[in-house]
Amino acid sequence: MSTLNDSITAGGDPASYLQIAKGMLQLKIIWLGFAVIGLALSVAEGSEYSWIGWVLVAVFVAFHALWWYWRLRITNLDDNPALN
Repeated sequence: MSTLNDSITAGGDPASYLQIAKGMLQLKIIWLGFAVIGLALSVAEGSEYSWIGWVLVAVFVAFHALWWYWRLRITNLDDNPALN
């Protein structure tokens, strides 16, 4: 049974690696989207230090945008006929 690392280092199929990476990124995007919603709702209730919560929401939104960027980038790579 080979692992993902063995497949990559032994010259494995790049298209299969892209499929795995795309799936993992999709899970991260879904998880982070719900985390941002939950955090924003909690911070919106208000407190003395709610500004800290809004900073965290901004950081999470930045990561969400970054992961979407890479998800779209991997999708474009997946359409590359040279990898198939």
